[in-house]
Amino acid sequence: MVAFLIHTNLLITFYLTISFVFLLSVFGETPPPQKILSFALLVWQIYTLDRYLIHEEDQKACPRPIEIARFIQRHKGIFRFLLILSLLLEIGIFIEFPSYLVGYAMGLGLSLLYIWKIPGFHFRIKQIPYIKAFYVPAVSILTFLAYLDRRVNFDLQFILLYYLLLFFNTLVFDLKDLENDKKSNIRTLAQALGANRLINLVIFFSMGAMMMAYFGPPPWNLPMALAFLLVIVLLMFLKKSLQRNFYYFVFLDGFIAFPYFFSWVG
Repeated sequence: MVAFLIHTNLLITFYLTISFVFLLSVFGETPPPQKILSFALLVWQIYTLDRYLIHEEDQKACPRPIEIARFIQRHKGIFRFLLILSLLLEIGIFIEFPSYLVGYAMGLGLSLLYIWKIPGFHFRIKQIPYIKAFYVPAVSILTFLAYLDRRVNFDLQFILLYYLLLFFNTLVFDLKDLENDKKSNIRTLAQALGANRLINLVIFFSMGAMMMAYFGPPPWNLPMALAFLLVIVLLMFLKKSLQRNFYYFVFLDGFIAFPYFFSWVG
């Protein structure tokens, strides 16, 4: 079941959609079902397109990532139909809520620049050394904000902390892709720092972020502080197992969804 959710990109879609709902709720917005659906469809489309097209350099990828991509390749007709259907659903939503198109265009445009080769330049943004850990969280945050109702209050401290949570998630997740990225000629901070040093740094800075979150204003201070605390605990206990067991990353990728679930504490 878990493998199916990963292969079909439904798990990461769930995590990011939950994060989206939490972020909007912090700013006082209760997103309507149409906005949540538009964002969820966007996330699924991006991750499916990333696996739908396997670049030449990605053919050398280590077994697990390439296995996920080839699952979509083997069922290309089904996923092509689902992509078209999801696009038609998005168009229907945009007709009634044209303001959502801004967020959709932001997320899709920045993501395509990352996963596909830029015409005329023959390279992907992800091939810029060390850009991945900074770019991916930035795309998520900018897309969140582009979907945000312009009438709500903006909290820069919260945005910074949420960016750090996404940044730490991307850094740790890059440990799974160490071999894959090396073969694809993609340089990441995980390669430069090494697994042990990277995890230790994430734990150290998560402690600072946790304190910063705890002393922040409600309603997000406690959920964010607990999220960083759980990041620290998970990394400390799973440190030696991360590169041996792929499915630990299923839980670690849930970093981004922790604040939503912890928001129920209050």
